[in-house]
Amino acid sequence: MTDNAAPSDRIAGLGWIVFGALLLAESLRMDRFEGQQAALFTLPGFMPGLLGAVLMVLGLLHVLRGRPSGRSAAERTGQPAERLLNGRALVTLVLSVGYAAGMVGHMPYALCTAIYVAAFVAIFAAPGTSIQRRLLVGAIAGVATAAAVTVVFEHLFLVRLP
Repeated sequence: MTDNAAPSDRIAGLGWIVFGALLLAESLRMDRFEGQQAALFTLPGFMPGLLGAVLMVLGLLHVLRGRPSGRSAAERTGQPAERLLNGRALVTLVLSVGYAAGMVGHMPYALCTAIYVAAFVAIFAAPGTSIQRRLLVGAIAGVATAAAVTVVFEHLFLVRLP
């Protein structure tokens, strides 16, 4: 019996731990505005540091999930293990790079976020969902997400969005 899903889970988990550690380390190097008596939530490194710590914890969980159990992936889940980079991961990569490099900074932030989330939800909807439902749910999720992110970051965290 082999555990053919374990190596990719451990590798991905270690990658997330390293990425989270880099985020956390760099966020600690950011200016803290101590001379201006800045509140914790307004510090530029607060959110990146928090995200880095969360990524490290989730990466550790991923590593633990991938430890050998003596059973194959098919025995554990009833399905064969998928490749680490499959079609869904590639679509996610294309959408995310297109959002970050192609849209943010070139159009209003709320608009590009709404488009990105709507496309993501529509593309990754459950199989068998009609195109009209995919587009409707995607549009609602996109607008709601863009509005929530804009309000939270601009009014709670006092971060000016591009």
